[in-house]
Amino acid sequence: MRRAVLVFLSVVIGITMCAQAQATTVEEKTWGTIKALYRTTGEVNQDPQYRANWYNNIVSEAFFALNQYRTGSSNVTYHGWAMSDWAYVESDRDADKRISWYIGGCVNRGQAGSYRWMRDWDGTQKKCRKGGYCRYFVNLVLYRCSYGWGGGKHLVLPRSGTSYANRNIRDARRGWVIQANGSHGPHTAIVVEVYPGGLDVVDSNWVGSEGTYRYLISRHFMSWSKLNAWGFKAYDPVSGRVLISQSGSRTRCF
Repeated sequence: MRRAVLVFLSVVIGITMCAQAQATTVEEKTWGTIKALYRTTGEVNQDPQYRANWYNNIVSEAFFALNQYRTGSSNVTYHGWAMSDWAYVESDRDADKRISWYIGGCVNRGQAGSYRWMRDWDGTQKKCRKGGYCRYFVNLVLYRCSYGWGGGKHLVLPRSGTSYANRNIRDARRGWVIQANGSHGPHTAIVVEVYPGGLDVVDSNWVGSEGTYRYLISRHFMSWSKLNAWGFKAYDPVSGRVLISQSGSRTRCF
């Protein structure tokens, strides 16, 4: 029998730690099976609002973290959700070291890279790749999606605090970042689609983290009720334009 434990964080080490995920709800499991709703990168490219702009780049890079074909799907699923099936973090070690320095060192990076075997509901073992703490992962995606920004600059989140996310969660759009810092603990994720019932996101350290940190990259659905309960707010990283240089200090954590 699968046991899911709801953990309320009482101690959080720094703002980069992600809240441990609640048990997957029936509502979310249902959404996880509706593969037809998963818009591929190609479909996003047909949308004039997102064609040839940085929001599309962010979504595309988030999909790349799942699978090298950038389709938004994966060869590995766990509890109905798409999980990363390849060594995304290891594929750009320079970006990994630059972001590890930016977020304050290895303690705020978590176990990024490598993989963990997870036993699914049917008993099969799934090889799921790790993306570290949620804030590290989102910074890494923003950095890696913006090699073409110009001037050797890259997009990142503000270096500290969570007040940068001050928009209503209902304002969130594809390519935006959502940030929670409520009583359940902090969490950061990238929005890849908006649905009537909630948001489709890519993040790290949420799915599979019931009871302990497992640092897994995943794509999953979050209902408006859960988003509101956790106190999520929205942030537009393109308009925010927090940039760091590609050159500069680095921290090696591997």
